[in-house]
Amino acid sequence: MNVKITKITCEHVTQPFGLDTPAPRFSWAAEADAGGGRQQAFQMLVSSDGSLSQKGKGDVWDSGWVESPDSAMVPYGGPALQEESDYWFRVRVRDISGAESDFSAPFRFGTAFFEPDQEHWRKIWLTPTRHTSCAQCFRRDFDVRKPLARARLYLAGAGYCQAFLNGAKVGDRELDPAWTDYTKSVMYTTFDVSGLLRQGVNALGIRMGGGWYTGASFKAPQLALRLHLFYQDGTDEWVESAPRGAWLVSCDGEVRENSIYDGETIDASLRRPGWDQPGYGVSSPTAGKWDVPLRAEAPGGKMKSQLLEPIRVVDSWSPKKVTEPAPHVYLLDAGQNISGWVSARISGKKGQRITLRFAEDLKEDGSLHTENLRSAKATDVFLLSGEGEDEFRPSFTFHGFRYVLVEGLESEPDWKNWKMEVVHSDVAPCGEFSCGNTLMNQIQSLCWWTECTNLMGLPTDCPQRDERLGWLNDMTVRAEEALYNFRLGGLYTKWLQDIEEAQGPDTGAITDTAPFHRYGCRPADPVCSSYLLLPWYLYLNYGDKKVLERHYEGMARWVGYLEEQADDGIVGFSYFGDWASPAGGAIPGSNGCGAVSAITPGALMSTGYLYFDARLMENIAALLGKEADVKRYAALAEKTAAAFQREFFHEEEGCYAQNSQASNVFALYLGLVPEERRKDVLAHIVEDIARMGGSFTTGNQCTKYLFDILSQNGYEDLAMQLATREEYPSWGYMVRHGATTVWERWEYVMGGDEIGMASMNHPMNAVVSVWFYKHLCGLRACEEGPGFSRFQVEPVFPRQLDSARARLDTVKGEVSVSWQRKDGALTLTVKIPYNSSAVVRLPACPAWEGPAMEEKNGKWECLLSAGVYTFRALSQAAD
Repeated sequence: MNVKITKITCEHVTQPFGLDTPAPRFSWAAEADAGGGRQQAFQMLVSSDGSLSQKGKGDVWDSGWVESPDSAMVPYGGPALQEESDYWFRVRVRDISGAESDFSAPFRFGTAFFEPDQEHWRKIWLTPTRHTSCAQCFRRDFDVRKPLARARLYLAGAGYCQAFLNGAKVGDRELDPAWTDYTKSVMYTTFDVSGLLRQGVNALGIRMGGGWYTGASFKAPQLALRLHLFYQDGTDEWVESAPRGAWLVSCDGEVRENSIYDGETIDASLRRPGWDQPGYGVSSPTAGKWDVPLRAEAPGGKMKSQLLEPIRVVDSWSPKKVTEPAPHVYLLDAGQNISGWVSARISGKKGQRITLRFAEDLKEDGSLHTENLRSAKATDVFLLSGEGEDEFRPSFTFHGFRYVLVEGLESEPDWKNWKMEVVHSDVAPCGEFSCGNTLMNQIQSLCWWTECTNLMGLPTDCPQRDERLGWLNDMTVRAEEALYNFRLGGLYTKWLQDIEEAQGPDTGAITDTAPFHRYGCRPADPVCSSYLLLPWYLYLNYGDKKVLERHYEGMARWVGYLEEQADDGIVGFSYFGDWASPAGGAIPGSNGCGAVSAITPGALMSTGYLYFDARLMENIAALLGKEADVKRYAALAEKTAAAFQREFFHEEEGCYAQNSQASNVFALYLGLVPEERRKDVLAHIVEDIARMGGSFTTGNQCTKYLFDILSQNGYEDLAMQLATREEYPSWGYMVRHGATTVWERWEYVMGGDEIGMASMNHPMNAVVSVWFYKHLCGLRACEEGPGFSRFQVEPVFPRQLDSARARLDTVKGEVSVSWQRKDGALTLTVKIPYNSSAVVRLPACPAWEGPAMEEKNGKWECLLSAGVYTFRALSQAAD
């Protein structure tokens, strides 16, 4: 058997440059030509030189053969790594058959600072002399005095930064560094700039926009940087943002206004060619006004390396359709609701003003629908230089849009020179789903686009209006959907830091949004179990146990806070609960423009989530060997369960609270319904769906659980009916109205009282994507085998569907499940990657052909190792 290493990551990312941990963890996937195989041992090498690595020599560390099946989050165990150094990692494995793979291709990683000199960083912050809405340009010349071996640039900003060396932009990052609470953490980005420098005089330029730092305040942006020059003779030298007298700053450049929410104004006539190159004449008449910047007080947060995937332009295309609603006014249709901006190359007269206004939808008369943007102006302005063709691309804003109204052109341009640029965190897609139902494939596309366009260094709620925040209540149900579609270990690790930093130091209460900004409360709504779920999901999906250890105390403090607020076991406070159900089930005029449930008590949701949290903490405590906590959380769960039953269960009717779908579904999902009454509670759910004309009444939390409960209890046909419904409320209704991303509300809102909360790109309702992967194809990570060392395959087969397929790129490699119903038979194919296994569970039916199975709990079940397997059921199963 030949085995080959196919993929390596370090600390969840594929390009780990700027590691701030002395013992980084590596994960790898492998393939065997025979399609099976399991790792028996591994050997890791770390080299200090790329040429040594190519020869298979580990001059830093050679682990030797380690007898272990582990291949996810395996820590470096050699001598202490050095800060600011490059290394090359290679790994090979031995199969249980005795076959040994070749070493993997060299995998480069670079370290930054393990313990940054916080005091030194605090002394080198610069800020401009004038605080305006213009972008600020900082520059300085410096000498590279000797032949250079290598160079590293460390750049931090309170605001967004773009670095330039000798006229070339450093890297391809956008909207960088990632947003944090700058009083708690400030992220610095590490760049290898060896190839951009030359011996002699060089120029370093930094252009800054306000970003999130200035968005809701009157603060001026500020920066701190350190450029480390390593010479070939073994000496080194620092170029930094101190002393301030070595630097100049100007706000007289081309970016005249910049705002996250409002947009950007760019005046091409004010471009200063050469401002970021050596010897720029700052005193020339065309250079604008340059001042010596001011030393700034540090933002206050600890300096931390930014390791998550950066925001980038990930795709672009020309407008799909262009119309001219008025003379020289053009309406551009991107064909897809996206996050990003428009770039363009335009010629015209000096001072000619081209205005771009962004919107997600059009009104009936064809004009832009912008009311749902609230106070966000979402407008970019390009002013032409009159000197040939000008190129425009925003730098410090982004928009959520499908349509762009362009005004100010005197003639129709070549639209090939206009690009719709998609901008978001450059996380890798990891999942694909398709099936034999066209509408469901469209809905999956909606979910995919909704999720990726709301990843901006944190998971945002929307990319278009005056909000764009990381809401924890949405993430309680959204996180799993996102992990089926994208690799999010790096981004979620960073966002967990944001949550931790917003946690109350005295109470332990977390916040509704993180970073805590503009909207939300502390304490958060009790539905915010996302602080517990994200570490748990990172453990299940990627084998990251360390994240559970890191956040255990914070999670325990949040659960402890909720326990303190409970009166006789009931948590009574609630802001959101089962938020934004279809309008008939919401309280008119309530929070969120009428989004509070009228049919599902907030206390039921809050108390249910305390029970959920206690059970989850019980599991995590057991995993971490905290036996006393296991008993404590088990007792809390039992106490809360008893209170929940006492307060909300109606014994005679066999239902919960007001007998809403959400109340009954949540109780079943939590496992709180007595076994002898489960059929009664299920019957109420099914009856209510029928009473509502075949529709659901659940909100952002319980819609996900509704599909779980129906599929787990033999009602997959009903779940399929709900998923493919085209009448209001449904995802099909959104598709019928032209949606290409998922709406915040089930209603098609174009005005009225609900307009203040009517985003047309909002991931909380994208949870149906979980059902596609987890139930239709049955793919599930499991606690028995974190990091997909073992997973489950337990699909359901709705009568209305003839085929379904899902693929996941896991840390172990590709997992896939596909099934097809044809000619009276049902065929299921399962692919299990190298060094993994899967428990396959199928409906109990004697007609299954394929791997040997045994009957357990009313299902046929088998445990399979790596390979590709086919199961076939004859007509009685296919029906």
